Amino acid sequence: LATGAEGKSPLVFGRVMANQATKPAPGSPSPRTVVIYGHYDVMPAHQSSGWHTSPWRLSGRDGYLYGRGVTDNKGPLLCAAYAIHDLLCAGQLNVNVVFVVEGEEEVDSDGLWPALDAQSSWLESVDLVLVSNNCWVGEDQPCVTYGLRGVVHATVEVRGGTRDLHSGVHGGVVHEPMVDLCHLLSSLVSPQGHVLVPGFYEQVRPVSEDELRLYDQIHMTAQQLRAEVGVSARSQPDPRAFLMQRWRQPTLSVHGFESSLPSTDSTLIPCWARASVSMRLVPDQACADQVKLLETHLRACFSTLLSPNALEFEVHHTGDWWLGDPHSEVFSAAAAAVRKVWGVSPLFVREGGTIPITSMLERRLGAPGLHIPLGQSSDSAHLPNERIRMLNMANGRKLFAELFSLL
Repeated sequence: LATGAEGKSPLVFGRVMANQATKPAPGSPSPRTVVIYGHYDVMPAHQSSGWHTSPWRLSGRDGYLYGRGVTDNKGPLLCAAYAIHDLLCAGQLNVNVVFVVEGEEEVDSDGLWPALDAQSSWLESVDLVLVSNNCWVGEDQPCVTYGLRGVVHATVEVRGGTRDLHSGVHGGVVHEPMVDLCHLLSSLVSPQGHVLVPGFYEQVRPVSEDELRLYDQIHMTAQQLRAEVGVSARSQPDPRAFLMQRWRQPTLSVHGFESSLPSTDSTLIPCWARASVSMRLVPDQACADQVKLLETHLRACFSTLLSPNALEFEVHHTGDWWLGDPHSEVFSAAAAAVRKVWGVSPLFVREGGTIPITSMLERRLGAPGLHIPLGQSSDSAHLPNERIRMLNMANGRKLFAELFSLL
């Protein structure tokens, strides 16, 4: 155990040395070092929120294991640990392995970096950062993930007077903070989903022909998304355009409203109103640049309202995008391991979500990252009845063993 920042959960470090490291052949290269990143913290869960069994007691039925954290992220971590055990016992572990398992992943990894500094001697000359912290895009075909979007979380707030007012007394004679806020939010995204912030798309990397060919292997449509989540997606006649909009195009979303009022069932005018917004960013958008563009746009729009109210804009969290090279040696090894274990080639996919630790560890350790998801899209990570299929666990164990053998 290693202590990170004060008041933060400790990190678990583990190291397993390659079998051949004790007696290297003369002139042979040193074994490669693989860092396996994971986390033991989980999202809150209450049985009353829809769980069929206790989220805190592992249970099995119909070929699945159920419990909070089984797919995010304890199941994949156990698969990696058992794979290393199998190779070690067989005398066939040809890589050095360092486990870095933190307890703050769901809350921004604040304690990670001091702990890495304290354990730096284990993290020299790293060749690969392996992560298994996401799921397949479907139910049946294994995936290798080579890209993730970045994120900016922020709040937009409009403040008026020092107290709430009665709409029957003061309505129509004051600039209402909630109305001002609604005007601002309506200026951000078009009805077609196009972000209206000037300059928002200028840093987006153009799509290459090679990337387009990868999308051709993935059979997912807007109709499938509707069946999956129960809502209609925007019409995209080209399936590739649908996937790119979901994974590799930037977006801006509005998540919720707050005000000074205790409830929405009121005839009062709130003295302040706040909205939470986020941007999902892609190569080559820089978080700092996009934050500046958004704030500049909001303030410009606010000035046109001629409102005496005050506008406040605050960024609460940022996370960088990540993009791997699907044609690199490590991705080729991952694809070969998938074919050996599952009998099919993997889909090379990107994801619309954000796992900022990948790009951060790449920069910190000077090694490429690799995401190999084990769970299915229906595993319900972060949701009630989180699960992972036992077949995926068994094959995940074999897959990691095969990957380590190929490195």
